[in-house]
Amino acid sequence: MRVARCVPRSTLLWRLHCFTLAVAALVLVPSRNAYAAEEDGPVYIVQAGESLYTIAQLLGTSVEALQKANVITDPGVLDVGQRLLVPGFAGMRGVLATHQLAAGDSLPNLLYRLRSDQPTLVRLNRIVNPAALFLGQSFLFLVGDDEQPVLSAQHAVVVQPGETLALLAARAGLTLQQLALTNQLSSLAAAPGLQLQLPASAENSLPLPFQSITVYPDHPAQGEPLAVVLTLASAAVLSGEFDGEPLHFSQLGTGQIALHGVNAITEPGVYALRVRAQPPRGAAVSVELRVRVSNAHFAQQLILLQDEKAALLNDPQVGDGEVARIQAVAKAFTATRLWTAEFVQPISSQYITTQFGLRRSYNGSPFRTFHGGIDFGAPAGTPIRAPADGVVVLAEQLQIRGGATILDHGWGVFTAYWHQASVLVKPGQSVRAGEVIAQLATPVFP
Repeated sequence: MRVARCVPRSTLLWRLHCFTLAVAALVLVPSRNAYAAEEDGPVYIVQAGESLYTIAQLLGTSVEALQKANVITDPGVLDVGQRLLVPGFAGMRGVLATHQLAAGDSLPNLLYRLRSDQPTLVRLNRIVNPAALFLGQSFLFLVGDDEQPVLSAQHAVVVQPGETLALLAARAGLTLQQLALTNQLSSLAAAPGLQLQLPASAENSLPLPFQSITVYPDHPAQGEPLAVVLTLASAAVLSGEFDGEPLHFSQLGTGQIALHGVNAITEPGVYALRVRAQPPRGAAVSVELRVRVSNAHFAQQLILLQDEKAALLNDPQVGDGEVARIQAVAKAFTATRLWTAEFVQPISSQYITTQFGLRRSYNGSPFRTFHGGIDFGAPAGTPIRAPADGVVVLAEQLQIRGGATILDHGWGVFTAYWHQASVLVKPGQSVRAGEVIAQLATPVFP
């Protein structure tokens, strides 16, 4: 027997993550020839914990190319502080440093902050599309041999109605030409809403009223939840979207938070995350970030059923209609967080029969669907309990999923339970953590 899947609005709540600690053995071997086979190009200084493989990945080259350029016979032996010639950048001089891209970073403002030029940064980072830079990306730039890689502080402002570029330049202590050059302006006309980068006494590349934006995790995998936490310098109404889906913000201490689920069948790649702040007066201010979604490498599952059951599951009108019903319920947003403690497991069984995210095929059909929850094995009649405080928003019989209950826990977090023998709650009813909401049935469909 098994309990219904627990599925929040993001299509994910109950995920078990296993982490493996890899222990590497260090072997001392004789040093090798450190002289390079070529002398043209920038150098990279080996840091603690790095290997030739991780350095090659960072620099966009291969272990073999680094070995050849630096006459390294044993790629497993490196010294901290060792200078490596980086092949592929003939004509460039200096030491390669890295900057982890953060909220507000873009190619135009990096030119100013890194004291570099566009051809150099484009070549070092192999940039084809500047809009495809993403949060957390290791961005390469050059510094002198004796320089520390310190970024120039800057601040972003948005031109308001009635302001001129000359006025903004004067406020920042710049000439009009310096302002135009820093922001790569082709015109000296100041259009309201135009975003400019200006020198600042503190590191902040975000336009006011944004003070900080944190995306966690900055490299989510398919099916993972995403949290966007930000702070504002002044009052504004927030909105946003990720990959075309709306973001809803709620108060979190002195900041605000939006929770969103990356769909389990989202194609791996870089996606736009946009946030907008509308102050009581003046133009709205927008920030666009790029978030890379990684492949979760979900397994595939081929299921053999009786023909009539397989036909029902493979019928898009039935399956998609049921999904649409569930999504319509989960689109509602409760700005208040209803839970006060950590979520608990809704059933006492520790036996998991099916994991989240499996790509599914029924009787040889295409793998067009995925398993949207976690199945627990337990006897029929086993109580199903609310994992946290919430409100019932759906309690009904569905054609494929059977007896179904969905709870709204606030902040856009939902949990859902299928294959229930009896539904013991009603829509609109408030429930507390641990309260029995249903009993488990034997599922008709997997």
